[in-house]
Amino acid sequence: MRYPQPLIEGTWLRRYQRFLLDVRLKDTHEITVVHCPNTGSMLGVNRPGSRCLLLPSHNPKRRLAYTLEAVRVGKRWVGTHPARANTIGLEAIMAGLVSAVPQIASARAEVAYGTSSRADWVLQTRHGDVWTVEIKSVSLAEDQVALFPDAVTERGRKHLDELCRVVKKGGNALMLFVATRDDVKLFRPALSIDPAYARRLAQAAHEGVLVRAVTSRVTRTQMVPLREIPVDLEGAAATASPSKTRL
Repeated sequence: MRYPQPLIEGTWLRRYQRFLLDVRLKDTHEITVVHCPNTGSMLGVNRPGSRCLLLPSHNPKRRLAYTLEAVRVGKRWVGTHPARANTIGLEAIMAGLVSAVPQIASARAEVAYGTSSRADWVLQTRHGDVWTVEIKSVSLAEDQVALFPDAVTERGRKHLDELCRVVKKGGNALMLFVATRDDVKLFRPALSIDPAYARRLAQAAHEGVLVRAVTSRVTRTQMVPLREIPVDLEGAAATASPSKTRL
């Protein structure tokens, strides 16, 4: 995925009202208000004083001229725009990076399903099989392990419930975690942050939902999927089958 135009650099000063960020632009030293599309806690990347990358907008009707896209953590950029994960996830699937998912012929976004949900993607294989896909953006990491969520997420558990219903009806369901960074080697649910979500994820895998994770790399011009990494659900739930805790 290429950005519409190259990202520009600034320094994160402060975040407030969830959607707003004060940033000092590197080139002009101007302090400007930036749109922050990430409504989560941004644990691990919520660091005042950090370098950040912004996508400029030349739309005169927009109130804010910049959108936060990434934050510098150590020696790499970490993506912070959750919606980008949907695009990267689809690119990873189409490139064959997600194991056990057949070759895809078509994809539809934001398709209504279940009780009151919208799937990030509904995919159809060349043989006519349909896959319902939910994608989560993962920016939090510790010791080269990608962790999700970074805050308690009832909505995330609801999505897992919906995917399980798809499987129970004979369909195919994929829960794909997209690490918006390239320095992780394993994915785990963040048991210490949201134990209920961690248990539900392990249960969903046991019930037949395919759980996978991929990494990605952010630069000033693009964000690209890199590789699949193992998913470790061991210890997340006592109800998970031992044979399916490491995927």
